[in-house]
Parts: sequence; structure tokens; C-alpha cells
Amino acid sequence: MTRERDRYRRASWGEQLREGFLAFWRNRTARLVAAIMLAGLLVLRVITPDVVRLSDLAPGDCIYLRTPESSDPLGPPRLPATPADLQQFDTVERAACDLSHSHEVSAVLVLEAAATAYPGLTAMVTDYAARCDAAFEPYVGRGRDGSRYATALAPPNSDTWRDGVRKALCLVFSADGSLMDHRAAGSRE
Repeated sequence: MTRERDRYRRASWGEQLREGFLAFWRNRTARLVAAIMLAGLLVLRVITPDVVRLSDLAPGDCIYLRTPESSDPLGPPRLPATPADLQQFDTVERAACDLSHSHEVSAVLVLEAAATAYPGLTAMVTDYAARCDAAFEPYVGRGRDGSRYATALAPPNSDTWRDGVRKALCLVFSADGSLMDHRAAGSRE
């Protein structure tokens, strides 16, 4: 005696996939919903910033930083420009250098104090700010005098120091506090 299901040929996986795809393709509503979902995923991918640790950046990387508070509540947020401002950031948004960005990494400084206690902001600025000044001209292509850019040291804070971060960044930014829309590197501006 033959079982009922043995009397009929079973479709292979390939045939089942083909039939499923054809059923989907014939259904306009399903195609529309799939297109909307794919477009939404694409938009999310484009607008979601790439957040990285400060210690993972390299010279030439462009980033977007801003302090949440502003002296003028109706004006644009103030861009961080001092080591004390910059020290509050553990992570940053990576930005395209030919689009709007606030800072560029001109140099990465490896700090000598590998196993010592946290030296403090003042000591790091005293020891390393001159190295950022020295990195400015080779990066921008012009000395700081008359340049539209400024530089600042972004040292690790006590928490990141405790986590083993022994790097400080030299950041270049617009001296007037505005956002940049092209690379400062090699611009001679």
C-alpha cells in the first residue's frame, strides 16, 4: 500500500525557492513593502554616525565634536577647542573630510608615562602641547600665524588613562569656531 504523500513528486529546494520568489514578485504590495524596508535600512546606514574611540584615530582622520552646552542658547553649539573641553570625550563621530566636520587629527602622541599614575591635565598640556604646535605646520602646510586654523591637544582623561590609554591627539580646527567643509591637511590656509 502506497502512502498518499509518496504518490506525488516533492519539489526540490531550488524549485521551492523559485516558486517562493515568483509568488513574491507577483505580489505588488510585498514588493513595495520590501522596497520601503530596504530604503529605510539604507537611510539608517547613511545617517548613523560611525562612532569610534579617540584612541583609535590616526593622523588625517576627520571627526565631529561639539559641546552640548552653548553660551548662546539660540546659537550654534560651541566647538571644543581647549584641552579641558577635549578631555571630556572618550568617543567621537568619524566624519567625511570633504563634508562638514569640526576637527582633524594632525598627530597622535604616544605618552611616555606607561605605568605611572594619571599625571593630570596641566602636566600633560605642559609636556605635550608644544608637540601639537610642531605638528601643525607640516600638517596644514602653513605656520599658525595667519592661518585660519588653530590646534589643541586632546589628552586622555583619568578614566581612559585607567583603562590603559596612553595616547593624546593633536587636533586642527577652524580658529573662528566654524565647521570645516574641506580638509585642512595640506590646504596652506
